[in-house]
Amino acid sequence: MKIPIKPEDHVLTVSGNGYTSAGTFVPSGSAKALARVKDADGSTDKLIFEVHKYLDEDNSGTHLDCVSNNIDAFEDLTKFLKDNKRQAILAETGGGPSTKSCLKNVCELLSYLNDNDDVYMGYLGW
Repeated sequence: MKIPIKPEDHVLTVSGNGYTSAGTFVPSGSAKALARVKDADGSTDKLIFEVHKYLDEDNSGTHLDCVSNNIDAFEDLTKFLKDNKRQAILAETGGGPSTKSCLKNVCELLSYLNDNDDVYMGYLGW
C-alpha cells in the first residue's frame, strides 16, 4: 500500500545539539550549521529548526516550580531567525502541573513567541 505524500504539504524539523536548547542553539553553532541545510530545490522554507526549553530550575521539566519564563534564552535565537529568514518551533516546553509560577511563566513565554510569530511557527507543551 502506498501513502500519497505531497512534499509541498509537509515540513521537516531539524534539531541541534545539547538537547537542542533554545538558549544554546546559536552559541553552540547549531544554528549556523543547520542554516546551511537546504531542501533539494535549494529552498529552506520547509525546514524548521526544533528547539526545547523548560521553565524549571535545571531546564529538565521534572520539577514542580518554574523559576523563569526563559524569554532571555530566546533573544539570540529570535535575532538569528529574523536575520536569516528562518523559522523554529518550540517542540518541548512546560512547567509544573499546578503552580501559579508555572502558569505565569508559561503564559509569558508563549506571549513572547506569539509576538514573534514571523519566526516561531508554534509550540508544544508537556
